[in-house]
Amino acid sequence: MIPNVHNMLCSVNQKDLTGLFGKQAAMSLAARPRYPGKWFSRLAALTPRRYLAWDIGTGNVQATNGVAEHYKQVTQVKNSKSMLCHMPKFSIFTPHYQMSDDQLADIIGGGNSVDLVTVAAALRWYSIDCEKKLPFPFEGAGVGSKRQIVDLLSEEVVKELEGAWDGSYLAAIYSESRPRYPSEWFSMLAALTPQHSVAWDVGTGNGQAAIGVAEQYKKVIATDISDEQLKHAIPHPQVQYVHTPLAMSDDELVSLIGGEDSVDLITAATAVQWFDLDRFYPIVKRVLRKPGGIIAVWCYGSMEFSPEIDGILGKFFELGIPFQSQSFKIALQCYKTLPFPFESVGVGCEGQPLELDMRKEMSFQGLLKFLRSLPVVHIAKEQGVDLLPEELLKEFERAWGEPEMVRTAIYKTYMLAGKVKL
Repeated sequence: MIPNVHNMLCSVNQKDLTGLFGKQAAMSLAARPRYPGKWFSRLAALTPRRYLAWDIGTGNVQATNGVAEHYKQVTQVKNSKSMLCHMPKFSIFTPHYQMSDDQLADIIGGGNSVDLVTVAAALRWYSIDCEKKLPFPFEGAGVGSKRQIVDLLSEEVVKELEGAWDGSYLAAIYSESRPRYPSEWFSMLAALTPQHSVAWDVGTGNGQAAIGVAEQYKKVIATDISDEQLKHAIPHPQVQYVHTPLAMSDDELVSLIGGEDSVDLITAATAVQWFDLDRFYPIVKRVLRKPGGIIAVWCYGSMEFSPEIDGILGKFFELGIPFQSQSFKIALQCYKTLPFPFESVGVGCEGQPLELDMRKEMSFQGLLKFLRSLPVVHIAKEQGVDLLPEELLKEFERAWGEPEMVRTAIYKTYMLAGKVKL
């Protein structure tokens, strides 16, 4: 029995949803990215037969096209007829909402007939709370598991982020536009560690967190994979900035930081979502003092100015959705889906980060610099899409008021802190 995909849709009215996709079919086709060919090669290598594939929620066929490079026949299933694409290798149908499981199974090809089933960027429309908590009752095939999702963009994201800082201009913008974290945050964290000798700020960027940590700890080692970012780091006598390329081994990194059981505080400010957590967390557990050491991670999920400006910011972030990696989405979800396998120390816990507010005085040009410094803007630009088109900039300008006006930005920030479970 194949579960009826269409009865699994969320409480959104299905007919309204179909109409929405139909009206936006052309826009979706133009704006959505193409999935890398190597993803489909990797999946095809896992199936001994390559005859029939089923792409569910196919949309504008950006996944179907990739699957079709490896399978003789691909069946597309989508509620919206206007989004379906007719090509020789594609078998297309738009199921009725009341179609039974058996009817759907027969149309696909019957029991035990499909070599590959794909669901690309469609699960969010089903009655599932979050992809990170997705029930997945299947034996692992080497691509993630029920407790871990493989971020297939990780290598590409690293290259794109490195490309974004491959010149002093963007790195300088980043340094200028990012907020300063409140000193009270670092006082709060320092109160949780009995010793204040060594701290490690990971993914330090321009050092905006490292200099705050340095007010509480004697020595701060601030590391980043971007050498260009570090060239624009804020100098501080107690902060040692170190370039840590991805080729550095775990043992080399542990030795660089100070060895095992040597660090009182580890911080990752708006950065941990980009890390390979399967590698990072074991290193954290090695270098933290036990007992006494803690790790704290945080991100800011949104900015608030005024209802009018906030509405335009919402448009901007919506335009960026097709270019967001899974890593970026973790930040947008306010770290509520971030795996955090540490014992709580009273500053949030896994799934329930502590919410904090952070303020920054900002000019209109400062806002534009902040938006232009976001990785998603660079990633979209590399794919030929401008997330800050002229019409959107004019909307921002009208809503802002006088160009020289300075407004207060409120960053909604989310923090998790914990210690190694003994």
